[in-house]
This record gives sequence, structure tokens and C-alpha cells, in this order.
Amino acid sequence: MEFAEALEVISQTFVANSIRRDTAACAAAYSEDVEYVFSMSRSLKGRDALRKVFDELPPVTFLETLWQDSSGDMGCCIQRGECGGDFHVMLVFRKQQDGSWEVIREVDLIV
Repeated sequence: MEFAEALEVISQTFVANSIRRDTAACAAAYSEDVEYVFSMSRSLKGRDALRKVFDELPPVTFLETLWQDSSGDMGCCIQRGECGGDFHVMLVFRKQQDGSWEVIREVDLIV
């Protein structure tokens, strides 16, 4: 699956899982060693740590891709979302051997 198509599916699935409060399914879109960088210069590493953050947040009810690009087995996007307020993030993806895409880095953006 090409990156743009996969990004749309991943985003829609993430929102549906978030609304259902299935944070384990939300975290499944991320690599085991994902790094999440908060806008406050703090970061965490690992899918389990990220799932715990998802447990504490309101559900993500909307995601919109503002920009996306890919080359080979890497992809990147900037998204705006709603989760008890607006947020913006940059996501970096890596294509897996089975053709699926996983988030390997997420960075909160201040806009």
C-alpha cells in the first residue's frame, strides 16, 4: 500500500479506536521502540509508555493531514487533530517488510 493511502487508513482507524477508548489498538500503529517528543522538551520511548499516555488523554475525535511526503520506505506527515482541544503533530513512518507502515517518531508541534 502506498504511503498516502496507508496514512488515511491509519488515521481513520486511530480515531475510531480512540473514540472506543481502545488505547492498545491506538498504540499498535506505533513501532515497539517509538519515540514521542513532547513540546516541553520531554520525550518517552516505547509503545507501552505511549499507550499509558493515551490512557490519560481524552479521545482523539478528528485527524486531518495538512502535509505528507514519502520516499522509499520512509514517510512523514503533519496532522491537526482534536483531543479536548486542537493539537498538531509531526509523524515519521517506516514501511515494514509486510508492506504496512508504522509510526517510529511523533513530535508535538507548537503552532
